[in-house]
Amino acid sequence: CDVDPNCNAVDIGALLEEVSAYAPVNYILVVNDGSTDRTADIVTSFGSRLINHKANYGKGKAIETAFSFARTNGFDWIIFLDGDGQHPPRYLPEFFDDIRNGRVDVLLGNRQSRTDGMPIHRRLSNGMTSVIISLCAGGARILDSQCGFRAVRLARIKGLKFESKGFQVESEMLLKLGKLGASFAHIPITTVYGNESSSINLVSDTLKFIKLILKSFWW
Repeated sequence: CDVDPNCNAVDIGALLEEVSAYAPVNYILVVNDGSTDRTADIVTSFGSRLINHKANYGKGKAIETAFSFARTNGFDWIIFLDGDGQHPPRYLPEFFDDIRNGRVDVLLGNRQSRTDGMPIHRRLSNGMTSVIISLCAGGARILDSQCGFRAVRLARIKGLKFESKGFQVESEMLLKLGKLGASFAHIPITTVYGNESSSINLVSDTLKFIKLILKSFWW
């Protein structure tokens, strides 16, 4: 799980309760990316792993921290869940099943096949960016490139460096893995949208995405 300052501490407590129904508590890591509420206290009292960032460094840094933790502790796979509760943990058993059969390197949640409740602009942006990334990632078909619910085989990212600090890291990850020949599979999931405001800025993040795609031609 990665947490930004906009996530409610109550949300992370509820999320940990749900995740712990499927995974041992000491296998759950929360990267607290500069939250100043009770997030750290709640995670500590729950008993799961916690890494605190002194400031809000962005999603890219949170993911980098999680990868480093997983490698250091000898894990073969890592599963990411956003800390805002948008991704229902009830789909974790499906991720576990695909991880056990070892058929692919990357598992991606696919919200496009279950779009009930997803705002139309998000459906469109997810669809367009996914097509572009598919074309630029060695021909691998990516159905929902922006979904934060994903699993990665750690051996596949050995030696990879991710430069993006914000949400673009999820696209950068897929682009670099695709160019290395990683295999992908998708798991249909639903998404829970509440009253929270999106941290994505339509203009600046679109420009960053375009810049990322252009840079990828030289990787």
